Amino acid sequence: MNWDAVGAIAEIVGAIGVIGSLIYLSLQVRQNNAYIRNQALFDTVSELRQAIGRMIEDADLSRIYFSGRSRYPELNESDRGRFHLMIFEILSIFENYIEFGAADMIKPETAALPREQIEVFIEEGWFADYWSAFGRRMFDRGFVREVDEIIHRHGA
Repeated sequence: MNWDAVGAIAEIVGAIGVIGSLIYLSLQVRQNNAYIRNQALFDTVSELRQAIGRMIEDADLSRIYFSGRSRYPELNESDRGRFHLMIFEILSIFENYIEFGAADMIKPETAALPREQIEVFIEEGWFADYWSAFGRRMFDRGFVREVDEIIHRHGA
């Protein structure tokens, strides 16, 4: 065997090693992306649970939240400010769900849940006023368009 043949064999072995490394790397990247998506969804679900948990544990927050949903115009300035912040937190979580749905990271029926809850808010009569006075300025344009479309569909 001459040196040219040995060199050719070494090049083939090296090429196979590179291809194997690239395959391994692509699998690792795919697994990492799946982990990151799952972690992002887990974090979002945890945020929603924490927001609900705070309202369960704090009777004053719970009172403000339910009063805001049923008697929004009657809230005093302090309660209205706290209500706005609670709704902002909830809508921020909803925005994440909708983005995850658009990226096919969650099931379409799961991504639809925030839209359905926004529809409930609209039907309660307070949300359109909140959204135009406060909410629209706080969110990404895509989410604002999404909420505006839901409001428009409901004629609010």
